[in-house]
Amino acid sequence: MRVLLSGASSFLGLALAKELLDAGHEVFAPLRDKPGRAALPLVGKGFHLFPGDMEERSVLRQNLERELTAAEALPLDVCFHLAWGGVGQRGRMDREIQDRNLAASEDTVALAAEFGAKRFLFAGSQAEYGVTLERVRRGEMPGTAIDEQTPCRPISEYGRAKLAFSARGGEMAARLGVDYRHLRIFSVYGPGDHETSLVASAVRAARTGEAVSFSLCAQQWNFLALADAVRALRLLGEAEVLRTDGNPVFNVGSLDTRELRRFVEEIFETAGKPASLASFLPRETGPEGTPYLAPDIAKLLRSIDWKPEISFRAGVRDLLSENANEEN
Repeated sequence: MRVLLSGASSFLGLALAKELLDAGHEVFAPLRDKPGRAALPLVGKGFHLFPGDMEERSVLRQNLERELTAAEALPLDVCFHLAWGGVGQRGRMDREIQDRNLAASEDTVALAAEFGAKRFLFAGSQAEYGVTLERVRRGEMPGTAIDEQTPCRPISEYGRAKLAFSARGGEMAARLGVDYRHLRIFSVYGPGDHETSLVASAVRAARTGEAVSFSLCAQQWNFLALADAVRALRLLGEAEVLRTDGNPVFNVGSLDTRELRRFVEEIFETAGKPASLASFLPRETGPEGTPYLAPDIAKLLRSIDWKPEISFRAGVRDLLSENANEEN
């Protein structure tokens, strides 16, 4: 496949680029900033990086056309749209930032269609559902598994904009003859994740044997290993036809849902350290509340030849080994 991939410098985007390249696909990736060191080894191996800001469509279009022509890679087959600004706590509540993301995403559908893409895969989010521990406890939302038919009640502007695009992007793609697939991604962990993420923080503390505190971690959670996540995304992109049952949304998560605290304790146990090093204390809840992640991924399992292969314990072992190798 010839793939347009936005957001290729992100944690998920770079891993997806590697997954696509390993499967023999050609990847064209616009970057607003200079590529990081992790991306450079991929250049020249079917990975085409070129300057491009998703909010500057005319410049992006010119650069993409030049890159595709030089590589004799017209037309495109698939577009994965992962680029999205304002993902931090402040940006997630900023309507202006999220509206710009929405507009840029609509432009990306048009651009992908113009260059021949037949499938458009959008990285949605669990934030579209708006399920929180507080809402579950108040009886406002059920504490059962979240499937693609679960009513969406996003709290943040981030979740609102992603949800809005599920309708607007899908309608626009249909008019342009493009198959639209909306991927609601839950919680992915793995190498290259932000150092302040819960898993990265816990792994770092467990490896050194230092005490560390977390919030109460009383909500349900679901972790999916990065390698499993990008394999699912690749297969969803490769499939020419998917059974959607009239709904282009696919939950992307694992089969392992449990109280978040249990995941933290398992990290310490896997490192051979006492789980008592982790303390769980009440903390002020952010504006989005306490996310409650309990995805039902039955539709995803029915649609592609995929299932999660990396257990949480195995994934943590890999992270512990990686950290040890970096120090040596």
